Order: sequence, then C-alpha cells, then structure tokens
Amino acid sequence: MHFRTVFGLCAALIALSTTAYADEATLSFQGTLTDLDNAPVSGTRDIEFRIYDSARAADALWSTSQAVAVVDGRFTVILGEDEPLPEVDTETRLFLGVQVEDEDEFSPRMRIGASLRARFAMQAGDVAGRDIHPASVSIGAVAVIDEDGNWVGPNQPGRAGPQGEAGPAGPAGEAGPAGEAGPVGPAGEAGPAGPAGEAGPAGEAGPAGARGQQGAVGPRGAAGAEGPRGLQGERGVAGPRGAAGLIDAARYQRIENPALPVPNGNGFVWRHLCPAGWQVVGGGYVSSPTALNFLVSRSSSWVSGDRSGWELHGVNGSGQDVSVQSIMQCVRM
Repeated sequence: MHFRTVFGLCAALIALSTTAYADEATLSFQGTLTDLDNAPVSGTRDIEFRIYDSARAADALWSTSQAVAVVDGRFTVILGEDEPLPEVDTETRLFLGVQVEDEDEFSPRMRIGASLRARFAMQAGDVAGRDIHPASVSIGAVAVIDEDGNWVGPNQPGRAGPQGEAGPAGPAGEAGPAGEAGPVGPAGEAGPAGPAGEAGPAGEAGPAGARGQQGAVGPRGAAGAEGPRGLQGERGVAGPRGAAGLIDAARYQRIENPALPVPNGNGFVWRHLCPAGWQVVGGGYVSSPTALNFLVSRSSSWVSGDRSGWELHGVNGSGQDVSVQSIMQCVRM
C-alpha cells in the first residue's frame, strides 16, 4: 500500500508530560492515516519520527522508529520514552517530521511549541526537579527576601485583600458613527437557466394584409406559322376527340410541384426552380378546395443568374385550410 501524499495528519495533538527532569521529558502525538480513496487504515505500521531545528534541515537532531498500531485510521504515540528527547536552548525552533514505512516524509514538517524548549532551559538546569533552601534571595546587589522569608525588596506590596463584589454595570455608551461602506465584491457567476415555461395560448389571427400588386406578365412567345386552310366539307357527326399531340419533351417540360398546405389565416411566399439549364416560360397554381377569400397576390416568373422558376405570394383568409400546387412550364436554354 502506498502512503505518499495520500496520507495526511488530519489532526495532531502535541503535549508534554509534567516530568521535570530533561531526560524524562516526553511528547504525546496523535495522527490519522487514510488510503488513496480516503478510507481509514487499520493495522500495524512502522513510523519514524524526527526532530529538526528548521523546516528544511537535512539532518535531524533526534529520531526514533516505532511499530504503531493504527485503528480506524487513528494512532497515538509517546515520543521520548525509548529515546530521550534532545536538549535545546529556548532560542532553538523545533520541527517534527513523520515518515510512514518506506514512503517520503510528510511535508510540511510540524512546528513544535515553546513548551518543549522551555523544558530544557539552561538557566534552570541546576535546580530542575530539586527543592532549594537559600539563606536569603537577592537580585543583583538588592535583597528582596530576608533570612526569615519576609519580602524586603523595594515597593513592598501588602497582601491582597479579598475581592469585592462586582459593581453594577454602567449605562451603555452611545453608538459610534457607522464606518464607510466597504467595496462591493465581485459579481458571482450566473446560475443555471431555469426550466422553460409552458407555451401561452395562441393569439387571435390578425387581419389579412392588403393585396399586393400584380406582377408583370412575361413576354408572349412568337406565334407559329399558319397552315393552309382546307376545303369546307359537309358537316357530319362529330367523331371522338383524338389524343393530345406530343410536346417536344427534349425542349419543353411541364413541372407540377408538390401541393403545400396553407392553414387558415396564414400567408405564404414560395419559389420553385426549373432544372439547371432550363428557363420558365409560364406557370400557374391550383388550390384545393376552391375557396373564396383565398388571395394569390403574385404569380409570376423570375430569373436570377443562370436559374429561373415560378413564384407565388398569397394569404389564406377563406376560413378553412387550403392546399396549393404551383405548375411551371420550362424550356431548355
């Protein structure tokens, strides 16, 4: 199991024992270990503890290794019981490093408070853990306690009397003036868009627009040559009508575009194309069912570049839905 960076000291409680001797000072340490999924670890782990005199020192002042029992990620150790803690003066700053098994030492190192340094203060090393029995006490050349244990130093204070009862609280002072308003913080990010509301009811149909101008009529084709007039025969019984003559399909093409619906109250603008290389020569439309107030304001040919076709503009004010089919006559160019 890997412990690098994924194990952290979620909480650390550092305290010293009350033992006065330097070689009996101890340091209590608690920590928490989790795995890659942040789940608590249980079992015995080899953990090495080191004390340094700086946060980045390469060499430790003190170190010890312990087999630590970890239960649900939590463990507690007492440092200094098997290996005495280092003696330092009060000016030395101390940092604790922790390494789990073969992984890297946790970073950053943890600062150790002043209590451990004070435990080894050199000024008190001669009386640590001992009673003292001086004949008198002086500070420099000034006596402060005589041989009978009386205070004889300057500004001799009297014994403190019993503390009196607290007096009643004074009236509250007037409220001070309000401070200037702080700067406005940056605007937060826009929240997500709310759900779309239900569609409202459709409004009433507006009045039909005015009828547009009639488009210009296309040029009329040239009339064919008149054939010779036959002799007047006797009027007989009319025979059946013969089949329509063939149109030169290679040159002319009749195109019936699909019928398109026009709901009541709707207008329409449609453009239909002749095939590429063909030009429109005429056209029209058929509506179904035939209805009054179905207005076609424009039915005309159009040419744009090398393309040509038939165009319809209109509006359905008939009171019913109508389908409209445009018809074109195209000629090969």
